[in-house]
Amino acid sequence: MLKYSICFMLFLIFDLESSAQSKLVKGIVRDNQTQEGLTGVTVGFGNYGTSTDENGFFELRLDNSVHSLHFRLIGYQDHTINLLDDQEVVVLMKETSYLLNTSVITASRFEKPLSESSISMSVIKSDLPSKLNSNSVEHILDRVPGVQMIDGQANIRGGSGYTYGAGSRVLLMMDELPAFVSDAGFPNWDDLPLENIGQIEIVKGAASALYGSSAMNGIIHFRSGLPVSEPYSAISVNFKYYLKPDNGKEWWGKNGNKSIPYETFLNFVHRIKKNSMDYSISGQLYNRIGYNKDTDSKTGRIHALIRKRINDRLKVSLGINFNKGYSSSFFYWKDNGLFESDTSSISRTDKVRFTIDPSLTYDSKSGFQHKLLTRFYHVYNGADQNQSNESKNVYAEYQLSKTIESISLLCIGGLVLNQSWTKAALYSDTTFYHRNIAGFFQLEKKLFDRLILSAGIRYEKYDIHGPHFAGGKEVPSRVSQDTFIFRFGANYRLAKTSFLRASFGQGFRFPTIAEKYISTTAGGLKVVPNPDLHAEYGGSYEIGIKQALQFNSTKLLIDLAFFGSRYHEMMEFLLNKKAQFQSRNIGDTDIKGIEIELQSITEFGNWKITTGGGYTFIDPKYLEFDKTPIVDLDSATLGQLNASNSSSDFNILKYRSKHLFRFDIQLDYSRFYLGMNFNYVSHVEAIDQVFEFLLKGVRDYRLSHNTGYRLYDFRVGYQLDQVSLQLSIHNAFNEDYTQRPGLMEAPKNLSLRVTYKL
Repeated sequence: MLKYSICFMLFLIFDLESSAQSKLVKGIVRDNQTQEGLTGVTVGFGNYGTSTDENGFFELRLDNSVHSLHFRLIGYQDHTINLLDDQEVVVLMKETSYLLNTSVITASRFEKPLSESSISMSVIKSDLPSKLNSNSVEHILDRVPGVQMIDGQANIRGGSGYTYGAGSRVLLMMDELPAFVSDAGFPNWDDLPLENIGQIEIVKGAASALYGSSAMNGIIHFRSGLPVSEPYSAISVNFKYYLKPDNGKEWWGKNGNKSIPYETFLNFVHRIKKNSMDYSISGQLYNRIGYNKDTDSKTGRIHALIRKRINDRLKVSLGINFNKGYSSSFFYWKDNGLFESDTSSISRTDKVRFTIDPSLTYDSKSGFQHKLLTRFYHVYNGADQNQSNESKNVYAEYQLSKTIESISLLCIGGLVLNQSWTKAALYSDTTFYHRNIAGFFQLEKKLFDRLILSAGIRYEKYDIHGPHFAGGKEVPSRVSQDTFIFRFGANYRLAKTSFLRASFGQGFRFPTIAEKYISTTAGGLKVVPNPDLHAEYGGSYEIGIKQALQFNSTKLLIDLAFFGSRYHEMMEFLLNKKAQFQSRNIGDTDIKGIEIELQSITEFGNWKITTGGGYTFIDPKYLEFDKTPIVDLDSATLGQLNASNSSSDFNILKYRSKHLFRFDIQLDYSRFYLGMNFNYVSHVEAIDQVFEFLLKGVRDYRLSHNTGYRLYDFRVGYQLDQVSLQLSIHNAFNEDYTQRPGLMEAPKNLSLRVTYKL
């Protein structure tokens, strides 16, 4: 089947160049309001096509039989002109609804309006980090409807829980490339250049058919900011000061300890176009004394992205990201609610991480686009407690796509090679070789100018070469598995601003090296390998509607979605029969839910009110859950083991909150703005039961904090010509809360940001 699929894909995307060209059309495309030249407008007819340059100019030679030309740009109305002979034209394009026509690429790999996606997506715009006065990607994501961050791990609509830093069902991408640590499948959020954000696109649902194993629960795609016609340079300084919690269990100011917890950031960014070159350079210096004692860090990071337009068809780019520093952390507290650690759970790490990303894009004369994306990712974590690791990863992806405008068909296919080498004390100082090869193909067809249908298929193959012995027994040194994955989607425009969507996507996740082979201790808890661990499968489905409304000066966007996920042989870390932590397959699980998301903009005179937020409800369950007491561990059923490992008396997956509510509002008047952010997370009903008995104070804390948590953040700012100031207070009412057992979250804190635009 694979052989025929590849042959079919190659047949579909065979590139034929045309030489019958005898009419030259050139001109400029402008915004009809501002009269500024528009960059990146698609100009073409049939197999002929090009795009406008950074000033809006284009030039295209056509066959004499072509008598019209189409212009398209996300966020603008499509435009068509009639052609004569050789001529120069000026094209004025009208902007469409801002809320509906945010441009996204992640859901289909084609750039398209958000309204035409067949799967739920949320988009974080470049101004949100400034609004929240945050330099933490995790903090930003934790304010998105349906997304919950638990100690650095992303959970979208309940599809993931907490896996202690090994394995993720949510794929992190940066500029179209995976950005995971290869051995553990874990994202390093502080590698992302938040100071140079373009936007963050979040796909909510299985996307394995397009992106592979780790996209089983969704995707978080960070897209860097790119230069526009006007250069942009800025320096930003941010200082954050933590106040004392109301529970009185802080460590600072006691026993002669004069240190206070704080964070300082120094960011810079520079983006400029020079002739055929684009330059984006940014960086950050960060220093922290943590509010949790002994969780300090000091890091420096620099990111650069350089693009060269060799001609109007060929572009090459080089991205570099480098992050170096040290940090310390602990696994659990000393006692109930304390911001101090049990000394046996402290770990310290020196890190060096960098990526090198060469890529090229070629648009052929007949309308085919060839894209080669590559990344070399090096990670070194020099950690104590026998937890150091080093890995190297090479990723290469070739894409070939074609838009056939005459029949409204989009085709894309690709091949992927992902190879990593890992050596770590965590894995008995053994060197592992991990290889993933894949091929994918997707079609998207527009019918009746209203209905968009999409279908995709992906072939995945995984190999791990490791040790002959693990967990005290002989194991196969090579583990291999492959599968086919499918997805289907539909989007129907019910009315001018009403879009109905439905999707189904299969998911597949191969266990990481850490999940299969880790051998370590965490604060006295022993973690052992499970070489028999096998892949999990699943799928997610959704039906949703997106509706834009306008009332006088108010524009409103409402998105409602019903969704569900089913996982087979789900992997979780839990206690085995020897009272050791181990990643195991827990059987099948089922998650259903509903989500509503709203955005609005109201403008009158110099006043503007912007709101956004949403509510998510999930019902996550084991399909096998049996509270019958276990008499003999060796004969216990899977349902009994699931129940015995959970702290809950009823059937609910661990580390999930059933209710999430997020809301943000900002009032702008001229140069002044005032805003508030509210975040509600319901109580996590189930955790690993062992934590309530082995970790001091966890049970008592959970009993006294069983109504979830509510966070209020307030901000006020003023924008001068070159300087902007913002003062923020986070957790304004000093909520006492945790996201996972044994680790306190931040008390009330104040932050001041000053940004100077050069």
